[in-house]
Parts: sequence; structure tokens; C-alpha cells
Amino acid sequence: MLTAIVGLASCSSPLAEAPSTTIEPSSSLDLPLGSTSNTEDGSPTSVSGDEPTPPEPGVCGNGILEAGEGCDDGNLKDSDDCLTTCIPAVCGDGFVRDGLEGCDDGNTDDMDACPSSCVSAACGDGLVQAGVEQCDDANDNDSDDCTSLCRLASCGDGFVHFGVEDCDEQGSTPTCDGDCTVSKCGDGYVNPLAGEECDDGNSSSLDNCYPTCKAPAMLIFATSQQFQGDLGGIDGADAKCQTLATAAKLTGTFKAWLWANKVGPPETFYHSPGRYMRPDKVSVAKNFEQLLNGPLLAPVIITEKKQLVDLVDPNGPNPWQLAWTGAAPKGWDRDDNSTDCDDWTSSSDKSLGLANPIHEKGLGDNNNQIMGRNCYVFHFPIVCVQQAWYVEDPEPG
Repeated sequence: MLTAIVGLASCSSPLAEAPSTTIEPSSSLDLPLGSTSNTEDGSPTSVSGDEPTPPEPGVCGNGILEAGEGCDDGNLKDSDDCLTTCIPAVCGDGFVRDGLEGCDDGNTDDMDACPSSCVSAACGDGLVQAGVEQCDDANDNDSDDCTSLCRLASCGDGFVHFGVEDCDEQGSTPTCDGDCTVSKCGDGYVNPLAGEECDDGNSSSLDNCYPTCKAPAMLIFATSQQFQGDLGGIDGADAKCQTLATAAKLTGTFKAWLWANKVGPPETFYHSPGRYMRPDKVSVAKNFEQLLNGPLLAPVIITEKKQLVDLVDPNGPNPWQLAWTGAAPKGWDRDDNSTDCDDWTSSSDKSLGLANPIHEKGLGDNNNQIMGRNCYVFHFPIVCVQQAWYVEDPEPG
């Protein structure tokens, strides 16, 4: 049976005479499962869609560490451990790493807002930030040379500097002087909050400050005599005050409260830190500043004889008690002598002088009353003020 089949194959037939065709194995038979070939050379192409496109070689940011790169994390962030230049991030590169650096200004200067540690500068870090901190000793001790605010210790900062200050209450208080010493009468520092009017540092009762740190009361009165505008100038007016005070047995030196030639009591009087008192023992002002600027505690309507000043024009609509002063509101133009009876040397009916109502509680040159009066027609008293016992201690204001 086998022989017959072989013989048949060798017999002449149309099938035997057909040209032979060689069938080469298709390359597609070698493709892996799930792949097809659609390229000219038959190379496989994935059709699954799950595999990434191969990275381009030799490029920073491809996620592959290659020659010349210190790192490559495959992203374009400069806030992590690898910069977009493929250089490892470090403090001082100018980029702030998330969670690791508080700052990074690209330099190693420890005096600016971002020191070389890349931790934001702060008081207490031991580094002095230029223009912001005076010092930084890296502690919170407020009694040493550098406070917890990174400021050099100084009197008035509210911190007691150990070994240097006795107290520090940021100025004078009833218990602490403004020079950071405990308040004490006789220490030479005047502390009004501690009840001191003066403090000349000695225990003498024969000067301008008593041992109790109280200043002698200065007397002030309106003259019992009334005058025209010619007072003999400022010197003549001072002499009139002194003569009346001496006659009334009031001791000390007295000067007239007058302005002339743009100059007045603020420039020529002793500025007492103590009371100004009328001869009847009524206080007019607590000190010179109040005497000048008001409001006064009482009007100056008592004479050296302890009598009331006579009313001026008692039949007029305003029975005021006036005195020659030359005082005017602040800002008043004193370019000429038209309001001070020619420097208190004229009794001409062509001249005017400023007078103030002394029955009111105001006397200084900021008084808003402008009372121009004829230097011939009117006769007014003048106000006399006692000066310091000793001009050299303390100095006039």
C-alpha cells in the first residue's frame, strides 16, 4: 500500500507538472502575541497602549542619570532636592527647598535677612541682622547688654540692666527717676511725679530749692498805683515794681511783666519750678509755665498792699481790671512799637499799648485778648513778679 502511493506520486499528471513555489515563512509568524507589524521593515509596534514612549537620551529631566549630571528626578521643579539643571540642591543656590529651607538668597552673608544656614534671620539666632538688629546674643536675658528685642541695653528701654541701672520704667515714675536711679530727694534729678519741684543736690535752705525738693514761692501782684504808657521803659517799670514791693516790705527782686522790642518775660524772667503766689497767700500758678500759658489758678487782682485793684472804667459796659502788659496772641506781628507805647516810653495820645484783663485767669502772651489802649488817656497798673533768690542756682529757664 505504501508502495502504491509513492508510485502514484511519480506518475505523470497535471498536478505533477505544476510549477513549484517556495513558501518562505512569514516574519509575522515571529511577532509576539498582541503585536502587529505595520512598518516597512516589519519591526514590531505595540498596540497595547500601556508602555511609555522611550525617553530621549542625553537630556536633563528625562529621569535618567547620565554623564555630566549630578541628579535627574525627571521634573522641572527647583524646590526639591534636584534642580532643573540636574544639579543637587544646596543652601546658597538661590532656590528654596520645600520643607528644608526657610530662605535662600544665593549668598553666604550672615548679616542679611537670610544667613548662610538658609534659616530665615530672627532675633535670638546669634547673628546680627544689619539695619534691623543692634545686637544678638542668642539668649532672652533682658538684664544683660543685649535685650531679647535685639537692642543694646539703654536707660528707658523698660529693662533693668544688671549692674548698671537701679530701675527702668521707661521714664520718670513716682519711684524711679528718668535716669534709671531710684527716686530720692537730693539726688540732683528733678522728678515731678515723685513730688519734686526742684532738686539741686544739696541740703541748703538758702538757695532756690529747699531740702524738701520744694521751690520757694514767688510773689506776684498788681501795683496799687496806675500809670500812663510812659513807664520809663522796661527798666523804669522794673524800678516801679521794686519800689512798691520794698515799701510793702516784700523781700526779693521784682520785675515788671511787660513785652517790648519782641522780648518779654519768657526771655528775661527766672522760670521758677515752684508756685507763684499773691501777697494774700492765694496761689496764682504752679510754676512759670502755667503763669505764662495759663489757665491761672486765680487772677492777679491783689496789690502789694493786699488790696483789690481798683476797677477801671467802673461805669463802662465792661468794668474790667486791666494792666499794661504788651501781651498778645502767639503769632502777633511785633515788627514795630505801635502796641507797647513806644517801648513804654510814650504817653502820647498818638500811641497805643496792649493791656490785659487781669481779673480773668490768663496772663501770658498767648492770651487771646487784644486790648489796644491810648497811652495818654488810660492809666493802668502793672504786674510785678518776684525773681529767684539766687540767680546762679538753679539757672534761669
